[in-house]
Amino acid sequence: AIMLTQKYGPTYNIALCERRTVIPPSPSDSTIWSDVAKFYLLGIGHRGQSALHKFGVYDDFVKASVAVEGRYDWQPGQTKKEEGRITLSNKDVTSRVLARDKLVGALYYHILEHYTNSNIDFLFGYELQPLSFGDENVSEDDGLVSVQFSKCVDSKEKSQYVTSQ
Repeated sequence: AIMLTQKYGPTYNIALCERRTVIPPSPSDSTIWSDVAKFYLLGIGHRGQSALHKFGVYDDFVKASVAVEGRYDWQPGQTKKEEGRITLSNKDVTSRVLARDKLVGALYYHILEHYTNSNIDFLFGYELQPLSFGDENVSEDDGLVSVQFSKCVDSKEKSQYVTSQ
């Protein structure tokens, strides 16, 4: 959505669909993010960080993520933290880790703060199904994609945020 808005400006209407019905929590809400064991964690390396830089989201991403300077390794049978061995990475760009849902929240709040005059609509509780990817025999500008929006029905989701794990 950010890329399309930067490329086309307000001439395009952009809809972002999210199956969950609840707005994602703020990436700065420590009551949500303190237990990382219940979230699906993403490692964002050089290419991902470059894209976040390009689209102006990098600073918000850094605030929501943690730098990973290396990794812990354990021999079979070892389970205690002090038994692990740290292997430092030797990369030009340090990978950063955050919960998938926290990244969604960071992107959502970035768009709300920085793209108030754009035509980005958030559709919570909806999913998108592609119907056709256009006619391959026409030019790129004439090959329209057909999609269908559907309201999601999930009895598990009430009024609180449910993690994507």
